[in-house]
Amino acid sequence: MLNEENQIDQIRVSIAAVLDYVTRIITETPGVVGSHSRILRNLKISSGGEYLAPSEKIDLHNVSLQIDIVLTVDSQYNFGEIANHVQKKVFHMVRDELALPLKKVNIEIARVDWSAEKKERRR
Repeated sequence: MLNEENQIDQIRVSIAAVLDYVTRIITETPGVVGSHSRILRNLKISSGGEYLAPSEKIDLHNVSLQIDIVLTVDSQYNFGEIANHVQKKVFHMVRDELALPLKKVNIEIARVDWSAEKKERRR
């Protein structure tokens, strides 16, 4: 909303919207395994060391965000390349495209999906 002097008074963004946006970026990354809902469950956004609930809304001028991402990766891909790609893409898209005050993006590779490799051995 603009005030009488044409200055922006307040812009708020819901954490749920940011989580959904980040999930979309991750699901489009080759080598990442998991459904939209599973990836969404493994995302956390914090500010000042406190995790934010999806129902919360943040004021863009008063926060600094951190995103923690836990991934399952396909065994056929280079884990480091996947992590690096997701980290850079999420950071760029959230900070530059959404103009959110993002401080850092942490990536954890928690699981490796070996199912593609097992299918190849059976052939």
